[in-house]
Amino acid sequence: MNGQMRENLMFAHADHDQHKYLSSIKDGKFGLPLFFCRNEEIHKLILYAIELQKQKPAAYEMMTKSILLLMLAKLAQADGFIPLCPAKQEGTCKKILVYIEHHYMDKLTVSEISAAVGISPAYFSTFFSRHFRQRFADYLRNYRIEQACILLTNTTLSIAEIALSTGFGSSSHFIQRFGEIRGMTPLAYRRGDSHTLYI
Repeated sequence: MNGQMRENLMFAHADHDQHKYLSSIKDGKFGLPLFFCRNEEIHKLILYAIELQKQKPAAYEMMTKSILLLMLAKLAQADGFIPLCPAKQEGTCKKILVYIEHHYMDKLTVSEISAAVGISPAYFSTFFSRHFRQRFADYLRNYRIEQACILLTNTTLSIAEIALSTGFGSSSHFIQRFGEIRGMTPLAYRRGDSHTLYI
């Protein structure tokens, strides 16, 4: 969420929620969870906001603002905002994310990534959970699934090729994890069949 968008969400007269949530987002104290669009309702709202930007109907800016506020309200209700790293630890947080981005397709271990970013393996998991509000293993798995979704949508690679290129050891392991997170098989996702559930 860029600076201008954060400014546009602010009200002229601040209320309780603006002080508690919007001001914290504006000031960079809160961030949005990376995978919050996995929620079906949120995903539909995002697509609707994108369509409004394309079509630009009457009052589309006000509609877009109301959609963004609704999404933020749902995150607040679910305690879904992520406290951002203090300035002195922001560099380490960025190093972790960049390292994952460049190495998610490898057999990535806590020992390897902790050594790369300068944190002891014993402390890394605690540091990661504190600053990203989830376990490293869960974040890595979710990131790999997101990359797999991009490949399923934009390439003709086979399921086996996508599994290996996103860090999963086998097709069966990939299909199982994909089903747990997305609620459907990779093939169903590729077909765009949101009603074909994974069993």
